[in-house]
Amino acid sequence: MPEEVQQQRTENQGRVIALDTGIRTFLTFFSETNFGELGNGANTDN
Repeated sequence: MPEEVQQQRTENQGRVIALDTGIRTFLTFFSETNFGELGNGANTDN
């Protein structure tokens, strides 16, 4: 059942990251200054 809750104001810290789920790489992440990969080549049969 839906429940009413009091909304809380959150602090905007100005940090954003984008996550890209992929085929050859499990997860790629991007931010304004960095990027990286998790599970690169995880979908290959080696």
